[in-house]
Amino acid sequence: MFKLKWPQFPSPYWFNGRYSEHRGIVAEDGTVPVYGSALELLDGVMPPAGTEVIITPQRFHLDAETAEEVTARKAREAAEREAYQAQQDREYRDRQDKWQREAEAANALLRIPVRWTSGLKTVLSGLSQNSMGTGTNRRSVAHILLLEPLDAGTLHRPANSFLCTAESGTNGKQWTAQLHTLSVGSKGPYVSQITCRQCLKLASRWKDSDSGVAPELIRG
Repeated sequence: MFKLKWPQFPSPYWFNGRYSEHRGIVAEDGTVPVYGSALELLDGVMPPAGTEVIITPQRFHLDAETAEEVTARKAREAAEREAYQAQQDREYRDRQDKWQREAEAANALLRIPVRWTSGLKTVLSGLSQNSMGTGTNRRSVAHILLLEPLDAGTLHRPANSFLCTAESGTNGKQWTAQLHTLSVGSKGPYVSQITCRQCLKLASRWKDSDSGVAPELIRG
C-alpha cells in the first residue's frame, strides 16, 4: 500500500456514495490520473507505469493499492472467513454430539417400566422477555412423558401425561397440540435429556430395576 495526495480541487466523484472504490492507472510521469486530476505520491513507492490501482479516500490522504494486491487480499480474507466458519461449524457439531451423548447416557439410567419419551409443558408466553418465540419459556425443562398408563403402587398416571403431574394436576397449556419434544443433533433428532427434578425424583424408585423401557423418539 502507498499514499497519494489529495488533489488541490477534488472532484465531487470522490464524495459520491455510489462509488465503492476509485480506480486509476499509473501514468509515465509517476502520477495517477483520476477524475481530471493527476494524483501525486505522498508516501511509499509508486508502482510502474500502466499498473491499475484502487484508491480509498482518507481524511488527509488517499490510500492506494494495486488491483492485484486488492484481489489477493480479498481472496485471502475470504479464505480466512471460510476457514473460521468451518472451525465454528466443527466446534458446534462437537458440542451437539457431546450434548447428545450426555442426554443418551442420562436417559439410559431411567428405568421407566412403560413406554416413554421426553415432553414439554408449553405456556403462552407471547413476546415476553422469557419467550423463545414458540410458546416455550426459556426456563422450560424436559419432562418424562408417559406414552402408556402407569400403575405402580400408589403412583397412577394415565397415558400421554407427565410423570411429575398428579392425576388432578395439569400437563400445561397445550397450545401446540402436542406434549412430546425432541432435541436435534448433528446426526439427527434424539430424545431430549430429562431435566425436570420432580420427574427424576419419581423415576429414582426404579433405578435398581433390572428392567425398564428405553426412551422412544416421537417425531412430528
